[in-house]
Amino acid sequence: MHKSNRFRNDRSPMPGKFIVVITEGIDTTQRNLLQIAVTKKAISWWHEMLDVWLVETDESPVAWRKHLILLFGTGGSLLILQLPDRALQRKVAFSIRVPRSSLAWFDEVYSKEGGSSADEDEPPF
Repeated sequence: MHKSNRFRNDRSPMPGKFIVVITEGIDTTQRNLLQIAVTKKAISWWHEMLDVWLVETDESPVAWRKHLILLFGTGGSLLILQLPDRALQRKVAFSIRVPRSSLAWFDEVYSKEGGSSADEDEPPF
């Protein structure tokens, strides 16, 4: 289940912080439960790669881990990283096969304070 939410939920008037949730070794049930948890807790999210979620949130990575670890039981691994708070410090470089429209989230949400979501000085590989 891949899904991008390019729109903000109404519950947060201010931009949140961004985290990356990365999993490994989870099954389809765990992945679906994780997607449900992200869509309920996140201000917004981007999810176009099987086990990677970029999440806009008002909670810390530790709070997310405490919530998500319940989905894992004894199987799978979870890594959560907090990204820079300021949009001008955020850089994105990608080489993935998804519709270009699904990458609009980076410009509309992730880099909304200004700056560029893609590092134009670097080649894509």
